[in-house]
Amino acid sequence: MKKQKTFQHFFLAFSVIVFLITCKKEDDSNVIIDGDGNVYSSVKIGNQEWLTENLKTTRYNDGTPIPVLKQNEDWYNVNGPACCWYNNDSVGNEVYGLLYNLYAVSSPKLCPKGWHIPTENEWKELFTYLGGEKIASNKLKEPGNAHWLSVSSDVTNETGFTALPGGYRGYEGNFGSLRFFGYWWAAPFGTSDHSSTVCMSYDCGEIYWGAHIGEIGLSVRCVKN
Repeated sequence: MKKQKTFQHFFLAFSVIVFLITCKKEDDSNVIIDGDGNVYSSVKIGNQEWLTENLKTTRYNDGTPIPVLKQNEDWYNVNGPACCWYNNDSVGNEVYGLLYNLYAVSSPKLCPKGWHIPTENEWKELFTYLGGEKIASNKLKEPGNAHWLSVSSDVTNETGFTALPGGYRGYEGNFGSLRFFGYWWAAPFGTSDHSSTVCMSYDCGEIYWGAHIGEIGLSVRCVKN
């Protein structure tokens, strides 16, 4: 009888351990982690799933470092991947994410594994789902003036996307437009030194498209594969 109870206790303990390990694996599979170990959340919008923050990794998802360039001269002269914090301030501007040049975003390993930089068509699918490019940014931007200079009462962030105005870094190293504008890269990048970009402004609900040179630093928002 004693042996039977001992076996039952052992079996019960073994079952609990297996259950916990299984749960942990299932939970881990849903965690979104970049090359630096930063953890992100996501939101489903229509048929797409997007990160709810701008990317802030200084490493590709295989661990390869991306140079963080602070000096204007270094940024101007770089001929490869680079990133930076706005005004080189990782504490005050951490919420906006890093700014990446075109060399950095051209790699398929920049986003967390299972995610990628959205194509023009994927951005357009998002905007169409939200009623078109004339009004879409009001449903994507964070309300209030904590990070945007100011926004109208039409801004709802009803999607949970939480777009923030991270500004840009110019090819000569100058910074601009923090709190005024958010700029995001769009793929495909092709062989040109220019690439399409998406822009949202603090003062209207319209989406703007642009084409920026590869040496400029802009924000990145990832979409699920």
